[in-house]
Amino acid sequence: MDINQLISDDPDKAAKCAQVISTGWQIVTGIVQIFIVIATAIILYLSVSLNILIHYIAIESKNSDIISEFNTRFSRTWEMRANPDVKSSPEVFYDRFWSQQLDQFSAWQRGWLSEEDYKYWLEGRHRDWELNESLGAMSYRDGYNKTVSKWSYHSKFHDFMNTVHNLGVGAALKKYPPGDVTSVFNITFPARGRWLKVWR
Repeated sequence: MDINQLISDDPDKAAKCAQVISTGWQIVTGIVQIFIVIATAIILYLSVSLNILIHYIAIESKNSDIISEFNTRFSRTWEMRANPDVKSSPEVFYDRFWSQQLDQFSAWQRGWLSEEDYKYWLEGRHRDWELNESLGAMSYRDGYNKTVSKWSYHSKFHDFMNTVHNLGVGAALKKYPPGDVTSVFNITFPARGRWLKVWR
């Protein structure tokens, strides 16, 4: 059909036809724009989710390495208790023991340990305080007081452990929460299973 002839023969019909075509094109354009917006949102969501997942995996890997290292250090330190020389000079043991506890507290504050793992360890310290067993002539409480009390530059750790000993693990963790990085454990992902642990 000759469009020029259509326009000359029936201008109203031609105008309506042009309007229909224009409306149809606007609808198609709108649908395409909506599709682009939805596709962009999906891509953005997947990108953010992937970045969070990569970050989570990296933290999990770091957490696993730290847990393994602390467990190894603790086992070696605990084995010192059987050494007669250490029994006669238990300060050597308590210096190393509390140095590791300080490192674990620092790792917790930086968000490198999950609450589940760190709480498990701290329950051992609360139990040690209550039992107050001795190594040689020095009890657990004496070893703690003589070692940690002289670390004036670590008063935060000193107060944290006092809270663990006297008020319990829950009160201490609430008073000194970890860094924001642990929100990856608690908010984005479900609770994790327990990593390797040792008897403590």
